Amino acid sequence: MVDLALLQSISYLAGALGVLAASAYYIWNIQNNNKQRRNEVVRTIIDRYSSYELMKVYMSAMEITYDNYDDFHQKYEVKDRETLAKLNTVWAYHDRLGYLLKEGYVSADTMFDLGGYGSQYFWEKFEPLDVEWKRRLGENYMRYVKYLSVEMMRVKKRREPGYVIPEQFSKYMSMSTA
Repeated sequence: MVDLALLQSISYLAGALGVLAASAYYIWNIQNNNKQRRNEVVRTIIDRYSSYELMKVYMSAMEITYDNYDDFHQKYEVKDRETLAKLNTVWAYHDRLGYLLKEGYVSADTMFDLGGYGSQYFWEKFEPLDVEWKRRLGENYMRYVKYLSVEMMRVKKRREPGYVIPEQFSKYMSMSTA
């Protein structure tokens, strides 16, 4: 004859294992959904980065010329708001890419391979504006543009050990950038 206490213990154990299995599945499902959401965010942003329209805006922004912040202010912030809007579009986009990188949505190597290295040239050209904007608007203003650019420079240097880092970047290479 089977012991009633043993059957109850087995029943409790089976119930506990069922709860444990359900909990494990729930946790796995949440992690999987979060990973899918993160991938979708990255995919959406990267797709936008490779769009023809954004490339036109990027190329237009890279044609901006200025001698110093006051010159930039007069030419673009006062007189040519359309070009300023193009620059701000690209600036904000690089800021979002930098945020994705900083928060671990994508690795630095993956970002580099997907075209993030272009941020180096962009930020290098507009660093004086970044410095002035941060002076006027605070250090947190679009802080991930510089972060992205410096991290992309680190990847480039690691992949190409003979590459000479431009002086403009070298001052940031040994420090935290966010």
